[in-house]
Amino acid sequence: MLELKENQRVFLETLRPNPRNYRVHPESQIKILMESLNRFGQARSIVCQAQEDGTYLLVAGHGVFQAARRLGYKQLRADILPKEWSQEMVSGFLLSENKTRDHGYDDLEQMLSLLQEQQTVDLASLGASESEIRALLETVAFAPPEEPKKEILKEQPKEPRKPKVTHYEPVQKTPEPEEEWKPEPFEKIQQIVLIYAQDEYRLAMTILSHIRTKHGLDSTTDSVTYLLNEYATAQGLASLPLEREQA
Repeated sequence: MLELKENQRVFLETLRPNPRNYRVHPESQIKILMESLNRFGQARSIVCQAQEDGTYLLVAGHGVFQAARRLGYKQLRADILPKEWSQEMVSGFLLSENKTRDHGYDDLEQMLSLLQEQQTVDLASLGASESEIRALLETVAFAPPEEPKKEILKEQPKEPRKPKVTHYEPVQKTPEPEEEWKPEPFEKIQQIVLIYAQDEYRLAMTILSHIRTKHGLDSTTDSVTYLLNEYATAQGLASLPLEREQA
């Protein structure tokens, strides 16, 4: 069993980014992390390794480090990797921290429920936005409900046919008043429902999330629009606007 990591506070001036870190943190994400730090403080430690020159090499938490520095933090709480860890071990941990998170996926209905509970606060501190909630509504709230499974009934013995009634007076029924229709929220939103197998869904959401982060887009819908525009440009077709009308 490997030695447990030590946890302590380190000065930001002694931290230095890992030159082998491949995860890019765009300006939009740094602003979100700043909002989160303002609301919650540092709720999770960064990870670093002490160096011989007295500095600390960042391994995980580069985005939090950048946001804290912008906010004027002097110290951050950090898990310190053992000095005995080789460069290969440190790089392996860096990869593990980033890649293991890519294999999870979101329960969109549960996420939407949590976001709705946070309507009284600034959603920026949660890394969410109005456009993202709109995208979730497109996926969840407006998704067609599953059809109930039909119960298979055993065949019943046939009853003898009754003679047809040739003369009768039709029963006049008073039509019931139609229930007043009330528009759903974000009724102007149009939707496209895509059906994937579970593994295909995870891969698709990972790719769309990567596009959204890399290009600073607001939602998964904008990621799909970006892909459509790339194809439209290649084919000489008209492009879709990324900034859509707000409902």
